[in-house]
Amino acid sequence: MLRQVLTILIYCLLQAKCEISPEYEKYMKDYSAIKTKIFEGYDTDLIPKPDLNTSLDVSFNIVVSEFVDLSMGSEKLESICWTKYRFRDFRLKWNPGNYSNIKSIVTDVENLWKPDVRLLNSAGALNDEVEFDTKAEVRYTGYVKFGQPRLYTSTCKTNAYIFPFDVQTCNLSFSPWRYSTKDMHLYIGKLSESEKSYFFNAGGWILERFKTYRRHRHASDVPILQWSISLKRLFTPYLLNILVPTILIASLSSLIFFIPAGSSDKIDFGITMFLTLCVNALVLSEAVPASSSVTPLITKVNCAVTSMIAASLLFAILSNRFIQSAKDYFLPYWFHLFLYYFGLIFFIKFDISKNTKMNTSVACQLNDISTTVETDPLENILQELKLLNATLTKDSEVDETIQSLEWLKISTLVDRICALIYILMCTFVAYTFINTVLESPFF
Repeated sequence: MLRQVLTILIYCLLQAKCEISPEYEKYMKDYSAIKTKIFEGYDTDLIPKPDLNTSLDVSFNIVVSEFVDLSMGSEKLESICWTKYRFRDFRLKWNPGNYSNIKSIVTDVENLWKPDVRLLNSAGALNDEVEFDTKAEVRYTGYVKFGQPRLYTSTCKTNAYIFPFDVQTCNLSFSPWRYSTKDMHLYIGKLSESEKSYFFNAGGWILERFKTYRRHRHASDVPILQWSISLKRLFTPYLLNILVPTILIASLSSLIFFIPAGSSDKIDFGITMFLTLCVNALVLSEAVPASSSVTPLITKVNCAVTSMIAASLLFAILSNRFIQSAKDYFLPYWFHLFLYYFGLIFFIKFDISKNTKMNTSVACQLNDISTTVETDPLENILQELKLLNATLTKDSEVDETIQSLEWLKISTLVDRICALIYILMCTFVAYTFINTVLESPFF
């Protein structure tokens, strides 16, 4: 019984505290009366111009909240922005003295006339812009202020040439879709400091610069408000995972040009480095963004180093084949002359003397045999044939040795040419990369 009495007492006390005061009840009635008064006969499709000869001043600005995705392959930028509108609607006026001194109300944006401002460089249809519900503030003077969050998908011309030190500049261009300057004067409004710092870095990008421009369409009085957004890539994750390993692999690959051509270690080292470069190319293909306009410089360097290693490895295999069968590959005399003068540039000396098949000492021995007293003609002929066979065998071995040395020199010459090209290429790439990075807005 006591419990029921206490419950009734607590309920009565709560009901007493929840009673609405007469002042607030009058405030609520006046608030509803204002909405009924200003929206009676209100047409949301009619622009609130004071008269036909003047235009309506509309302040427009955007606050970038977040970049959802920057697809460099399809060159599309997805961003969440707050669109800020400010204008004056003469139909939305009241006297605060008649309505409990209420100077502003809040209503749904759908109840008001809205400026028809569209994104011109939209990547999809104009109706694809995702719009969120929001409220608008209306002052007693007819001043309307509201902001709407929207998800925009815009086109963005990307350039990943100096990846990962690249800066991408994307534009957001807005313009009235139905109204010209005779009906609506659209201008860029001011933002507060808190609104300017509303953006937070996400998705591996830093907001580097945010500029606004106002221009007109070609041969038209329709204004275009353009926001230029510069995004700087966070390069720290790519520095240790992509850039440093690529530089180390490229530096280590240059050692193949200094291994002797006749060594089997040259081929083993070349195959190992070639496979390493192929694996690194797969890693780069996943990490480096695909751009439809420019190929990244780091991809070009990896491809050039792979080509140089493949060329050196291929010629090393061919030269070993020629060295093992040097007697079957005789170089013409004009090629000896070319190698002689061309090898002097790389400090390699080639022999251009013509080798005789029979040396002078052997010829003298044959003359001695022919001038001796003939004892037995058959024995004489047999001795000459034995001596001639020994001489031809010895000359063949000497010629094969000389040809093997020539092919070793040719292989060394090719390695030095490749090493020179490699050094020049690395110097040019380093200069171009550093110069481009320093001239870019990255630093």
